[in-house]
Amino acid sequence: MNTFVGREAEIARLSAAYEDATARGERLVIVRGASGIGKTRLLSELKGRLRLQGAPVLEGHCAEGGRAYAPFGEILSAGLAFLEDVGVRSDLDLSPMLFSLGSRASLPDSSAALTDAERRVRFFDTFRSFLGSIAAVRTPLVILHDVHRADPGTRDLLGHLVDGAGPFIEEVRPAEALRALFVVSMRSDAGGAELHDLRAHPKAQCIELGGLGPKGLRELLESPAVIERIMALTGGRPDDIEALLATPPGRTEDRLRRRIASLGDRARAGLGAMSVVNRPASPAVLARVAGLRAPGAEIAELLASGLATKAVVDGEIQLSFARSSERDSVYADLEPVVVRSMHRAFGEILEAGQPIGVALQDLAFHYLRAGDATLGARYAGEAADALCRAYAQDAAAVLLEKALEIASEEDLPALHERLVTAYRSAGDHARALEHAKKLREWRPDDAASERRMGELYTLAGEYDSARTALESARALAARSHDRRTLAEVEADLAEVAYQKGDYDQAFQSASRALAIAQDDELPPVALHARNTLGKVHLSRGEFGAAAEVFGENVEAAQAAALEVEELRATINLAIAQLRRQELGSAEELFVRASRIADARGTLYYQAICRENLAVLAHDKGEYDRALDLYHDAVALLKKLGNRPLLGRVATNLGWLYLLFGDTQRARSLAELSASMGEPRASVRFHNLVLRGDIELAEGRSDAAREALAAAHELARQTGDQAILHHWALAAGKLALHDGDTAAARRILAQVGKVESPVRAAAFAVLRADVERAAGCDPYPAAARAVELAERARDADVEWRAHLRLSRALVDRGDAHSAERHLRMALQIDARLRERVPESFRSSWDCVQERLELRRQAQGLDLPRGAPPAVLPAVAATPAETRPWGARYPQLVGNSRAMKTVCSVIDKVAPAESLVLIRGESGTGKELVAEAIHSASARRDRPLIKVNCAALVETLLLSELFGHERGAFTGALNRKKGRFELADGGTLFLDEIGDISPTTQVSLLRVLQEREFERVGGTTAVRVDVRILCATNRDLEQMVERGQFREDLYYRLKGLQVELPPLRQRPEDVPVLARHFLGKIAAERGEAPRVLAEDALDLLVRYGWPGNVRELENTLRSVTLFAEGPVLTAAHFAEFAGGLARGAASRSGLNGPAPDRATPGPGGDHGRTTQSPSGDCGASPAPPPPEQAAYGRVIGGDVSLRDLKRDIERECIGRALAQTRGNITKAAALLGMKRPRLSQLIKQYGLSAAEGGR
Repeated sequence: MNTFVGREAEIARLSAAYEDATARGERLVIVRGASGIGKTRLLSELKGRLRLQGAPVLEGHCAEGGRAYAPFGEILSAGLAFLEDVGVRSDLDLSPMLFSLGSRASLPDSSAALTDAERRVRFFDTFRSFLGSIAAVRTPLVILHDVHRADPGTRDLLGHLVDGAGPFIEEVRPAEALRALFVVSMRSDAGGAELHDLRAHPKAQCIELGGLGPKGLRELLESPAVIERIMALTGGRPDDIEALLATPPGRTEDRLRRRIASLGDRARAGLGAMSVVNRPASPAVLARVAGLRAPGAEIAELLASGLATKAVVDGEIQLSFARSSERDSVYADLEPVVVRSMHRAFGEILEAGQPIGVALQDLAFHYLRAGDATLGARYAGEAADALCRAYAQDAAAVLLEKALEIASEEDLPALHERLVTAYRSAGDHARALEHAKKLREWRPDDAASERRMGELYTLAGEYDSARTALESARALAARSHDRRTLAEVEADLAEVAYQKGDYDQAFQSASRALAIAQDDELPPVALHARNTLGKVHLSRGEFGAAAEVFGENVEAAQAAALEVEELRATINLAIAQLRRQELGSAEELFVRASRIADARGTLYYQAICRENLAVLAHDKGEYDRALDLYHDAVALLKKLGNRPLLGRVATNLGWLYLLFGDTQRARSLAELSASMGEPRASVRFHNLVLRGDIELAEGRSDAAREALAAAHELARQTGDQAILHHWALAAGKLALHDGDTAAARRILAQVGKVESPVRAAAFAVLRADVERAAGCDPYPAAARAVELAERARDADVEWRAHLRLSRALVDRGDAHSAERHLRMALQIDARLRERVPESFRSSWDCVQERLELRRQAQGLDLPRGAPPAVLPAVAATPAETRPWGARYPQLVGNSRAMKTVCSVIDKVAPAESLVLIRGESGTGKELVAEAIHSASARRDRPLIKVNCAALVETLLLSELFGHERGAFTGALNRKKGRFELADGGTLFLDEIGDISPTTQVSLLRVLQEREFERVGGTTAVRVDVRILCATNRDLEQMVERGQFREDLYYRLKGLQVELPPLRQRPEDVPVLARHFLGKIAAERGEAPRVLAEDALDLLVRYGWPGNVRELENTLRSVTLFAEGPVLTAAHFAEFAGGLARGAASRSGLNGPAPDRATPGPGGDHGRTTQSPSGDCGASPAPPPPEQAAYGRVIGGDVSLRDLKRDIERECIGRALAQTRGNITKAAALLGMKRPRLSQLIKQYGLSAAEGGR
């Protein structure tokens, strides 16, 4: 019985993912669940449905101890069969792929210029291209079963296939996209960092399979197969059916054991053999492994039990387990002696077939499991060699480690030797070192072994240990008069000294190595030593000497026909020319080296060339080209797994994004760079300065100061003047931002001679800003800045310099000259803007200095002949000169957190970009949306608000996009949707995280194309709308779970405003309380109440889980019932008891209390009073609420009708706060119908909190 019911929602998600992959490129879906939960059935159903649509299904199975890349071998076979069926012939050279997947005996020759990592990437790319040839016909469904059992190579290849064109390109270019859906299954209890990384992949979504819900269970019970089975077991007798239902199912393992126990001896033996073989096998093979003379009736018994399934392969019946989880249980229950015996038997069968190449892995695995030390070690060594040639170094290492556990003493050195090779090739230098140390124990006087230790320590970044090992190798080589090894060791010591910054020692060692190499004619050693000499010259600023040395290396490498060395020398010569400011020559050399690297397929040097060409394009203002080149470099380095270089390129790309004004992407890249573990101080320095500049751009001075303090320490360690100058520039800007002109002047005074013309101009710009901020004449510094910037020919510094000079001239009263320089600044910036990719122009426009440039232009009232504005109009009086409270009166608070929010609003409001407002329920996200709209160029156009959580999907689509007449029952007339109503203005989509998948698709189209169709319509409607969104949901987690579209998420996350919860800004509670008390009093036409000291202390100490909304509702409730003009802690204890308890539990957790003075009308009302007699006894108990309410009515304070309205309003407000805006739950809490509650919410001007339903 194999019934599929109750999983239609999961099938719908998988089908949607397939359509998504067809439209936009590779997607990964991970199906997770416990054993027996139905993963196999779900995927079988998916295969059947997609096959009916003509989709090719390529399937692979991961197994414990399986051959490297074995699942992709199955996929390759199925793919080749599909191409043959449709009559398509692939032009790809599949020979390396066939060898690696065990379908070819020998590996074709590869370019000597490629490293092992580059050959592996070439193999991965070939497989990707192979799938691309299938996708050109029809999008394939690629399934990997039980990926938690996969070998490391299989997981790496899967990640490569899914990664696409690189990690930081949101829109993969169509030519690079692989239109394929990858679906993998895994057990829910499977762990490991690799599987976590797979689940966290940006293109992955996870489907968690649990038990069937009531609907699914009903479908299962009503299915014909289940009914037939129940009838067979019970005959339809109610008592028997009840007895069947009353029988507990027991554990899965126990049920399996009962099924196995019911089998005959031969069938159980055959089942054990199936678990050992762990692949489809013929009955004859299984009988031999099980120790049976010949197959017999046990085959039919196994098939009848449902434990085994059969397939016909090349005319032969083959058996395998129906479920992999059952295989694991059977194997675990076998006796150890039986396990060893069966593995030996199967090893002998494999050996008789004379396996070669990677197929030796199977033979080694079974002999090792059999405990045969001799044959296990022999075949493990041969298999490891083949696996390393097949780019499966991880699998080779696993096999060799297993062999070590049982190997004899004489086999150990050879195994350790192979493990050093495997781990080094895989880039795991720490483990390679472990085995190299073991080898050294056997060969204590071997100079080559010591040198290898030094090389491995160098690769691992452990330079002190490297030097110790290399000095030992030098002594051993000198003692044995091994001049070649001596020269190699001196060259290695030179590199270690260079990496440590000891340039004198590096120069001496490299010179000694070069002398020996030239005497003994050792070209590779001479090239290595000369290369280090050139790098030393570069680090000393001796750029001409460096260019000369690298030029010699180019000629020497060409003479010796050493391609890789020629490439390296050419690139280093280009870097030397770059440092000499010979930019044309440098670019020409990089282009030439890039062509050679492309032709040879050397990914590392391709990445180096791309990065340096990107830097050149970046400096020339060719931003589009720079962005493409940086992305290419990142994609290449990610493929290679070169973490240190990836970190450096990520930092450079982060600078470019920061220049664009995209601090979110810049921050992501800074974090990526920091996580790469780069040991060099210079690279870590630049990362810290980037992080400091990002923090400063976002108004976080303290965080910027912390990053720059750490950067200063690294700058002093390097002693590099260029690095120290870079720090001084960043630190000076921070001091200026903080208003500390004295500190900024001290920093500038310590700057000596600046070699870089661009940096000299930047310092002059900063000096002009400092002088102006200090109240001095900035003209001399600004004029010098323009002079230096024009000489440096750096457009980005140039427009900034002209802006400073224009401001200085305005200060001097020379409006005519000021206008001329301002025109130049506008013209230069406009030219730069044209080179910025379209998707980044909004954030580019929001950079603070560009906003100042626009305001300066408006202040001078430039005539129409001036360059067209590239920014939205800004008020002639700079908004930033007014207090935040005046600019955004709806945002109440004086805390640093709220000032940061307002600063961010200042930056995002003038732009046209979509803004995502994030924060907990009740923090005021709608008010922020109003503030952004009021500060934008659309302030005079409508602001339309939509609560997406308050409407079901069909109503929401109609509300957003409108509908045509007759679109549905009740649609009597055409209706405009909110998008059309907001045309020319702003649309605020609240609760964006609660919209359905269908609405997500529709919204994505509007964001991409700015057009839509009304419900029931076919005509496209175009609108000009700025969109603001808000959510309290964790969208990242929703994307990971497949509940929110990844592409829509990336559209939303560009510009973000984060609202802090009230508990993180307790100093704002007194200000907010006064604001709300005034508002409540105005609504009720009464005098404002004031808070006693103890009441205010209570409010400050409370955690406010409902945030500002809860504070307002609490004050409304207490003011409704409390008597007198002063609200005390006793009033809050009586009418808001939960508040008092919550504050008590948080006592002492909030740190220093803010200023809580709340003056009352007579001066004394801010303090609680004692009884007139002065006794310290308890105050009289306050009257019950109904008595207080009655007293207010008969006293004329309020009418009974208004009191009822006030109570109803307060109760609804508190219910909404308690349920975090969930209208359905609030209605249940209040004992009323949901539609009536929705009506009252609108009637009283309330709003459902974020997260409502």
